[in-house]
Amino acid sequence: MDNYTNLGSLTARWEARSKQASDMMNVNCELKIVLLSVSSLKLYLSDIFLQVETVACSIIVLNGTHHVDETIRTFSKHYTNFSIYCEKG
Repeated sequence: MDNYTNLGSLTARWEARSKQASDMMNVNCELKIVLLSVSSLKLYLSDIFLQVETVACSIIVLNGTHHVDETIRTFSKHYTNFSIYCEKG
């Protein structure tokens, strides 16, 4: 396995593993949570938009966004169907 993993392949592997775990436990769960560690939301905003649109989930947690108010507002305007909470830290 190479050292480079793009976000799309990571998500595909996560979905496959999630389905496998769900099948093994014989559980049907409708609550899906995606945790993305983003080194800079401003730098990767367009990639995040594309990725989030391909994943059906209830909760998205972005970690390591380097809080930039303008970028948070852009993200919030794009996803009006989500409640957006942000915190500096």
